[in-house]
Amino acid sequence: AVAMVVDGQTRDGYEYVLYGTPCANVLVQGPVLYEQQPTGLFPDDLELAKLDIQGYAGVPLEDLGGQARGILWIISHAPMRLPGNWEGVLQIIAAKAAAEIARLHAEEELRSKSAYLDAILTSSLNMAVVATDVHSRVRYYNPAAERILGIRADEALGMTLMDIHKREQVDGKRVAHGMQIIEREGQHRYTVERMIGGEPHFIESRMSRILGNDGAIIGHVLTAEDVTQRRRDAERLERQANYDSLTDLPNRRLLMERLTQAMAHCRRHRRLGAVLFLDLDHFKDFNDSLGHPIGDQLLQDVAERLAQHTRQEDVVARLGGDEFVVLMPDIGGSEAEANLRAQNSAQKILDLVSAPCEVEGHRLHTTTSVGIALFPTHGADAHAIIKSADTAMYQAKAKGRNTYRFFSVDMQEMAEHRFRRQRSLREAIEKSQLCLHYQAQVDFRGCAVGAEALLRWHHPERALTGPDELVTTAEQTGQIVLIGEWVLGRALGDLQRWKEHAPDLAPRTVAVNVSPVQFRQRDFVERVETIIRESGMSPSSLVLELTESVLLEDFDQTVEKILRLKDLGVHCSLDDFGTGYSSLSYLRHLPVDVIKIDKSFVRNISTDPTDAKMVEAILALVANLGKTVIAEGVETQSQRDLLFEWGCHIFQGYYFHRPEGSEDFLARLGGEGFLLSDPHPS
Repeated sequence: AVAMVVDGQTRDGYEYVLYGTPCANVLVQGPVLYEQQPTGLFPDDLELAKLDIQGYAGVPLEDLGGQARGILWIISHAPMRLPGNWEGVLQIIAAKAAAEIARLHAEEELRSKSAYLDAILTSSLNMAVVATDVHSRVRYYNPAAERILGIRADEALGMTLMDIHKREQVDGKRVAHGMQIIEREGQHRYTVERMIGGEPHFIESRMSRILGNDGAIIGHVLTAEDVTQRRRDAERLERQANYDSLTDLPNRRLLMERLTQAMAHCRRHRRLGAVLFLDLDHFKDFNDSLGHPIGDQLLQDVAERLAQHTRQEDVVARLGGDEFVVLMPDIGGSEAEANLRAQNSAQKILDLVSAPCEVEGHRLHTTTSVGIALFPTHGADAHAIIKSADTAMYQAKAKGRNTYRFFSVDMQEMAEHRFRRQRSLREAIEKSQLCLHYQAQVDFRGCAVGAEALLRWHHPERALTGPDELVTTAEQTGQIVLIGEWVLGRALGDLQRWKEHAPDLAPRTVAVNVSPVQFRQRDFVERVETIIRESGMSPSSLVLELTESVLLEDFDQTVEKILRLKDLGVHCSLDDFGTGYSSLSYLRHLPVDVIKIDKSFVRNISTDPTDAKMVEAILALVANLGKTVIAEGVETQSQRDLLFEWGCHIFQGYYFHRPEGSEDFLARLGGEGFLLSDPHPS
């Protein structure tokens, strides 16, 4: 009961069970009046009997919606005689009582909510809270907002949200867009970066509407929290989960994730990648003899070397202990290409690891064994690839350590063959097994006007090796620049000697083939200039023969280099014209002096009308461009005659001369030369 007054005395904490009482009937029937002896009607109502109640009247207490929320009743010790309007009078009293009760409840609820809200706002040390009126002017601004938003409360009160965002250097368009989102969705979340104490901080903000009882917008509330430390903690945890604590390299978890991604890429684009599995040789001996701190520093040194000397796109990871993995995501479209790049990287790693390391006064020498697996060839998933590379690594251990092995037997044999060939080429350079042969370039009378230098290899176990295999191997091993410069110097030296012994018969120029790898060197022109100067020959005596593949790399840069060479006085020739990517456009803009028609076109001009028409058209075109033409592969008189008839005046081929060494070439100059028995075409 809310209140109980008996004989002028108020009873606090009064409880009254309604079942079986007249009050229960009031709730069901509405107003009731029992003028006498209600105890007889309600024998279970012990309270009536205890108080000796002889009369009862009651009406429901109803809220504004007409719902009964309580009972107002009066009782007497004597029979109750009430006037006819008793019900109306009691209902008036009940209505006033109900309204007062509702008011008291509302005030209590408001006090509770206000205290709850005040407690939240004043205790939000890390949450800025800003509330505005319907005109977006700040009406509430808690202490945390001063620190997070950088505006004092006395300044902020009365400002608009737009003003506050401007002070935070938030773009006005971004704010306007955010307000549109709020109007559409009710709230907007965003992050602002601002400087606090000279350091960048990230402020996560939420702006939403404040709605009145009628649903109309009566203001906005902005909450903002500095989440910088939370972000840093998350980043630290993320790093701890993905990176090795000793070396700061990716750990197994991150490696497997990246490898899975790389395998998906390779399958999608039909490419190949490689995993190189490293295990340091005899690492346990370092730990046992020098202690784990020294061993840890050695691991850190190895990790740093690997990270600094691998491609940017490669992933260097530490699996644990002395095991490392180098993931090479995309290294070719064919097994041969991928095999070669993986092999070169493995050899580079062997060299890196074997370099001495200084650790706390100890000069340490270590080596590693490397296992190589290509993906997706050598495994269905990342775990299978790592297992294949691990297996290959143990094969490398079994072969004596400080070496590498491929997982595939066939690829291993291929790699060993290539390694032997590369090693043989290094020995060939050291032991002077390389030499030059020369083939004359003659006019229609058979007089030598030039000579092409052709690289040969006197292999101790094989016959004389031609330039194709030799140059390919040299390009793969990076030795082509050294060999190319040797060829330039030797060819100019031989030409000088011929001019000294046969000044009237020696060719005017010597032509040297230039590898695209050599031509792309940044200081190529400077190196050529140095070699010419050291030879003592005139730059005009040198012709550099370039293949069409040189043009594919960077046409503008190629033209620029050729022009610089021409400024020196060097001639340039386009070799094997017609076999590659020939086009009238680049030929017209290419500043070469000589065009050499490839022998594949010349071979059939006497029998194939198509080839004949093509060569005739090329000759006419080149003549219009004002360039000299040399026809390669001339082997018969009929070929020579047709070419001469179409306007070609310089020839090269077996019909005139087979390539021979420098001494034999000199002997020919001093003897019969290159004159033919029939110097004039028929």
